[in-house]
Amino acid sequence: MAGALAVCLIGAGILTSSYSQVVTASAGERKIPVYCVEKDEKVVSISFDAAWGNEQTDTLLNILDEKKQLSDEKMKSEVEQCNSKIEKLTGKKPTLFRPPYGDYNNSVVSCVNEADMYCIQWDIDSLDWKDPTAAQMVERIKNNLKNGSIILMHNGAKNTPEALPQIIDTIKAEGYEIVPISELLLKGEYYTDHEGRMHLKTEKETV
Repeated sequence: MAGALAVCLIGAGILTSSYSQVVTASAGERKIPVYCVEKDEKVVSISFDAAWGNEQTDTLLNILDEKKQLSDEKMKSEVEQCNSKIEKLTGKKPTLFRPPYGDYNNSVVSCVNEADMYCIQWDIDSLDWKDPTAAQMVERIKNNLKNGSIILMHNGAKNTPEALPQIIDTIKAEGYEIVPISELLLKGEYYTDHEGRMHLKTEKETV
């Protein structure tokens, strides 16, 4: 179960986070979700779309558990938070949202932001849904890694269980830390550039 909390396992396009401060763009400006985050540190996140069945979910969670991405204290905290959300299912809303199939427009982003939620996308698609080999997935992700990247994977793709351990090891070998998306996001007022990269607003920009 620890692995489930080490990355954001996404069901029906909804994620959870502890951050809620968002900003909206001006009326005539194109609104863009967060595809990745401007970071000085070498940190990235792995996310899973859980939309095609759950046959591989246990295997993926076991792999994540073996790789230990979170401390015991952090895992316990995540479990407690998860249990609390389940108990209060109708009273606790998620604060991260990924549009189904990544399909969005200004209205979608505006509605999500107005609900005090982050609209999340990805900047690295593993393309696991096209059934590439594990080696091809590893190479694709390795070649596109950047500070603050959000990696898209799926829990129903054929070769994802084989590729995931190699992907995690490769990311770490490249000097990156893997963190939940909720920790990747910047705190405070932000904007997204034309690539969807999240930046903090400067003092001048917030005036």
